[in-house]
Amino acid sequence: MGLKVNLKPSLKHSKEGQNLLKSALDYTQKPIDEKDQGLKSFKTEFAEGQKKDLTTLFPSLIAKADIKPYVSVAKLRGDDVQIMKRLVDKHDDDLGAMARDIKTNVMQWSKSELKRKREAYIAHHQ
Repeated sequence: MGLKVNLKPSLKHSKEGQNLLKSALDYTQKPIDEKDQGLKSFKTEFAEGQKKDLTTLFPSLIAKADIKPYVSVAKLRGDDVQIMKRLVDKHDDDLGAMARDIKTNVMQWSKSELKRKREAYIAHHQ
């Protein structure tokens, strides 16, 4: 049978590993030195809940009051643009006729889908 040798012993089972774990534990439990006071004051400042205005720190940011909400319109992808171009050229505003035209409307979109895609086509491609 022979002896079985573990080539990758766990840290806690070897003497060197035990020493390494002990030194790491001692290092993590050390008190904060004088030179680490800046980091300590930074942590306590934000731990107390003091909020800073980010526009003063980063002047390129836009303030929340300056942001205007808007409704975005979806964009058409791939062949949808070509199909909608042919449908709009052929039927103009008649969504019912667009839905019934099975030769041009090869994707068989419903009236509501055609309405949404027509709005996107007009917004971005005309």
